[in-house]
This record gives sequence, structure tokens and C-alpha cells, in this order.
Amino acid sequence: MKKIVTSKYFVLLYILTIIFKFNVNASTYYSIANGNWTSSSSWSLTSGGSAISTGYPGVGDDVIIEGGFEIIITNRDALFANNITLGSATNGTLKYDGSGPATLTIASDLTIGGTLGEGALDYAWNGLTITCNKLLKGNGSAKRSNANKQDFIFTGTFTLPASFNSFRNFFINGGNVTLSADISTSGTSSPYIYAGSILNLSTYNMNSGESGKLYIYGTLIVGGPNNFPTGWTTLTIDPNSTVKYNYNGNKLIYPTTYGNLVIEGNGSYQSNRFIESVTITNKGSNYSFDLGKRLTFSGGGGSGASAYISSEYENPYGVRSVTLDNKGSGYTSTPTVTLTGTKGSGATFVANLSTATYSASTSIILPSSLNVSLPIAALTSCSGSSSTQTTFGVSGSGLTASVTISAPSGFEISTSSGGTYSPSLTLTNTSTVSQTLHVRLSAAASVGTISGSITATSSSTTATTIVSGTVNAIPSVNINVIDASGVNPNDAIICAGSSVTLTASGTTADYLWSTSTSSATITPSPLTTTTYTVTGTTSGCSNTASITITVNAIPFVNITVIDASGITNNDGIICAGSSVTLTASGTTADYLWSTSTSSATITPSPLTTTTYTVTGTTSGCSNTASITITVNAIPSISITETDVSGSANNDAVICNGASATLIVSGGSTYLWSTGSTSTSITASPTTITTYTVTGTTTAGCSNITSVTVTVNDLPTVGITETDVSGSANNDYKVCKGGSASLTASGGNTYLWSTTATS
Repeated sequence: MKKIVTSKYFVLLYILTIIFKFNVNASTYYSIANGNWTSSSSWSLTSGGSAISTGYPGVGDDVIIEGGFEIIITNRDALFANNITLGSATNGTLKYDGSGPATLTIASDLTIGGTLGEGALDYAWNGLTITCNKLLKGNGSAKRSNANKQDFIFTGTFTLPASFNSFRNFFINGGNVTLSADISTSGTSSPYIYAGSILNLSTYNMNSGESGKLYIYGTLIVGGPNNFPTGWTTLTIDPNSTVKYNYNGNKLIYPTTYGNLVIEGNGSYQSNRFIESVTITNKGSNYSFDLGKRLTFSGGGGSGASAYISSEYENPYGVRSVTLDNKGSGYTSTPTVTLTGTKGSGATFVANLSTATYSASTSIILPSSLNVSLPIAALTSCSGSSSTQTTFGVSGSGLTASVTISAPSGFEISTSSGGTYSPSLTLTNTSTVSQTLHVRLSAAASVGTISGSITATSSSTTATTIVSGTVNAIPSVNINVIDASGVNPNDAIICAGSSVTLTASGTTADYLWSTSTSSATITPSPLTTTTYTVTGTTSGCSNTASITITVNAIPFVNITVIDASGITNNDGIICAGSSVTLTASGTTADYLWSTSTSSATITPSPLTTTTYTVTGTTSGCSNTASITITVNAIPSISITETDVSGSANNDAVICNGASATLIVSGGSTYLWSTGSTSTSITASPTTITTYTVTGTTTAGCSNITSVTVTVNDLPTVGITETDVSGSANNDYKVCKGGSASLTASGGNTYLWSTTATS
């Protein structure tokens, strides 16, 4: 029975320890409705608040059941919490309504009856085991229904409240529980007190109301004259346990009944179980063989007296003689053996007993014994590392040699948790041993589940206990990289601002990246070269992998413009037909222009405003720069000529000595070949002459046009006179009344002053 219950508790404690280890986000849950523990609609994260959408209280969480609500635990539930308070300012009930095994593991305390409200435990069925550090009574009232159906496991040091006076089973492991009232248990196997635990009855009674069994594997303190536990069907006190009878009055005690009895009170303690002498009243007859029967009588004060009984085969029930071979020590007189009588139906004897008195602090120890207690918890480690330690006890009395403790293969032991561990150690003691030792899985233990016996040996006395553990393999962790940046894909070299996908593999459990992300895949976009580390964990064992993502800078790309067109040089504003020189700079590698030219410099001659883009690339990383070249149109310059000379007006043909007016248009400013800058000039050439003008717009773009003025010479006109009048003919003299004939020459057409045109 001891091993079964102990294993049950240790498994629970181990599971609790492992789960609590990984809790990092604790909350406080408040009941807001009647319902099951595992229903999210039963809980809120604020008192009287709204129901949570998912989840329910677990490891590390505090629970307050209030508002008059009833929270139900059902069949096969395995639930966890940090602290539980039943009833705060209002009432609250925790009910078990299942028919099979269920567990509620509370890391800290269970408080029944909070500030003002009533706290209630209600158990409709058997099967719920509550493990808690302490069971406390709050300021409010406490109510427990069907409590005799409840199992408790205590680990803390506290006083059991007087109002909690009825239990089914309770187990004390590692704690120090003091009664504050009489306790009546009604379970079949209650309570258990384990090694290292103390149950202090104080002056109260612990009685069994059912066919209960009391097991003591630690220390039981009895503080009243008559309050040693009674009514138990079975009362088992382990030889390595201690019963302290702490009473200041006189009391008749029976030390051989209680194992290691330590007398601590100030009263007088008497025993009527000490052998003073053995008297043979009838030695029997007709016996000739010695059967070697031996009776050993244990008494206080020494090794005790023993008697050797001789008899014969023919009648094994007859006693031939009794010889006292060890009178013991500490007796006030020497025991005597008196043989009387003659041959008869059989020998008989009477043990004559006397009373001895012993003072306080006298220790009465059972004969030689050695015991090794079961380790507190199962052990788990990772390959190549030792596990955390757990404790076990080695105790013994009446020993005659040192105790050698040996661990099985894969385990190592030490006298302290931080001490030196080795496969075996020796406790130098020739009488009494009571030692807490530490055991752990060694770093050299093989992967898998291993177990074996811890063996304690002192002379011919040997004791063993089983230790087991699991060594988990270190997981293999790898990182796969996917990137489309830089020169080559998936080479862990990217350009600043690009992202990379990193996927961890090789373990079946949790991942945690150095970025604090807990998923298997992350997609970072580092701006500088960065190393990413991922830790993969399986069964509590971790390994890491790292990868460095090299980040190449985005190159700086610039465009320099050179032009001599327009108003200002190198301003990116040109006139149609002019060229501009564009030079890319800022990177040491390749360039590619939007014109498809791959040199650093291009010299385009755009006819319209055009944007030119260049892409510069270094180590696969690119950047662009653009420049817009503004193209202003070439002006259309024209000249209008006005003249009234020659054969026709405005035909740029004049007679020598005449003038023509030249008017320019189409520009903003002008420059004539004559040096004039006006919009019109008056030309009076004496020979055919070409006049040129340059017209310039406000954008600084120019054009040239010209006009040629033709100059015709003046004709030499002559008149020939013919007359027959006067003194001589043709002498330009005529008589009055006479006539003369005038003939014009040298022209093509004529106009006489007489208006005649012949």
C-alpha cells in the first residue's frame, strides 16, 4: 500500500513541477456563472466582468469562485491552478460531480471562506484528489458537503482549521500539519504521513470512523496522555519513522509497539513489558532431541533477554527445557531460571515480568533495521546533461557497520544537492543512520527510459528502492532560408529593405527565435547584417541553430547633367535639336539607362521633354535615379518686307536710292546682321543685299531667317528733238506756231509731263 500511494503522489508532483516550469502568463479567473471548470463561459478575468472567449484556469493561475456561483469538476478532469479561494465577499462553491478519477493540482493554497462570503466544497461522488500546499480557512464561513469522499494531499506547513474535521483520505508529504481540533476520518486508508513529513496531533484525537488504516512513514507527534490514534483497523509505523510522545505527565507506555519512540516530555514513563526471569514449571518427559527453538524477548534498557527452548521431534509441542542465554542489560537483578517438575505431558514456562521506570529523552530503538525510501520524483534529463536532483532517505538502527549506498547505471548520488555526485558513497556510522540523500541522472546516461535499484548495505543488512528516469535526446535543429534578393536566390545575402523567410525544422515541439517569435517560420527584413538564432525544444530538451543574413546596402545613384542650350547651362533645359550629356554616379558596378544604354554616360538629343532613368547595381542590389530634360521649341522667325519702289511694291526689289522696311516676328528678342535689335529696320542698299535676323524666345531658343533686297539701277533717259522751224532744224528752237517732235529713249515705259505715256 505504501508504494502504491507514494508512486501516485510522486507522479502528480512531478507532472505539476514540469508544467509549472513553463508557465509564463498567469492570470486571475473569477466565476461569473454556474458551469464546468473547463467552460470558458464560466470565467471572466475581472470580478463580475464579461465571459472570456476561450480557455479556462490552468497552471500558475489564481482562481476566485464567487457571486454565489457553482463551478463543477467532472469525470477524468486533470486541472491546475496556483491559488484557489472559495467565496470572496460573496459565496462560491466548488463541486465534484463525476464518478471516476479526477485531479485538481493547486501549487499554493486552497482557501475555503474568503473575506465575507461562504466557501463550499461539495463532492457528489468519490474520485477527486486535491493536491495543495496548504488548506486554509478564510474569514468567511466554510461549508463542506460529502467531504468524506475527498482525497487531499498536503505539502505545506500549516495548522489544519478546526472547522475542517472530517476527511476521507489525506496525505502529508513534506509539510508540517498541526491539528487544531479532533479529526475523525472515514476513509479506508487514511491518513498517510510520508518521510520528511510531520503530523502533530497536539492534544487532539485522530480516530477512524470507518475501517481505516493509518500509515506513518515520517514523524507522528502525540501530545496528550491518551490521544494516540485509536480505532484504526491497521496501524503501521515504519521502523525508520519516529513517534514522539510529547507529554509532561506520567504515562504507561509500550515502546516496542511504536517503532522508534522518542520520549520528549517531562513526565515519568513506565513499561510493564520487561523480562526479569523465566521459570520452567514443567520440563516434560521422554524428549531426547533438541529442535533448536528460540524465543526472543525484547525489552527496554538494552539488547533484551532471550531464552533457548529445547524439545524433541516426537512431540514438537512439548518443551524439554528453557535456557536463558542472554539476560539483557540494565536490569536491577540477574534473571534466574528454575527447572522444576518431572516427566509429564510437556514442559511449560512462565515469564516473570517486572516494571522499570525511564526518564525523558530515553530513546528506545528496535533491533537492527535498514531502509531506503522511494525517491520523491521521477527524473528527466537531456542527453549529455545531468538531471535536477530528487531526494530519497536512508535510515537504519542497530547497525554494526558503515552504510554503502550504490546507484544503478545511469544514476549518481550525493549527500547534498550541490555536492559531488558519484555512483556510490559511504555513510560512516556503526549504529543509527537517518540521512536524506540526493540522486540524479548522470550526464553519461543513455537516451531512453532507464531504471534500477538504489542499494544500501551495512554488513549483512541490505535495503533497496527503485529509481527511474527518462533521458530525452537533444533535438536536431536546422534553418532553411528563402530569399529572392541579391545576386543569387536563397544564399542568405539580401539587399537592405528586402525580406527573407527563415524556417526552423528538426524538432516536433516548440521553437523560439531570437526575435521572440515562437512560430517555426519568421520573415524578417533586416537593414544591417544580422544573425538569427532559433531554439527548438522537444520533451524539455533544447538545441539551437543560427544563420547570418548578410545585408548589402542599396547603392546611391546620382545623375549629373551637362548642357549648353537654353538660358542657363547644365540646367536640364535645352532647345529642340540640342544634345545633353547625362552621367550616372554613386555605384561601382553596372548601370542601365531607360534608353537601354549600359554605359555610365549617355548623350541624347530629345525633341520633346523626356525623363531619363538609370538603374545602378552593386552586389545585386539596385537603386534608380531619374532626371527630366525639358525641351523648348525652336522659334519660327519670319521677316515682312515693305517697299514702294521698283516695278511692284513689297517685292523686296527697289530702285537704287529707294528704301525698304524689314519687320521681324516670331521671337522675343532679335539681332539683325546690321547690328540692330529692333523688330524693324529700314534698308536703303545701293546694291543687292541680304539681311539676316536671329530671333530668340524667352526660353533662350533661337532661329535665323533672312531676306534679300534687290536694287535696280536708275535708267539713263534721253529726249531727241526734231523740228523744221526756225533758223535751223532740230535745234530745240521753233517759231511760234511751229512744232517740234520729242522722242524719249533709255526706258521701257514713259510718262511725259503732259501725261502722255508714248
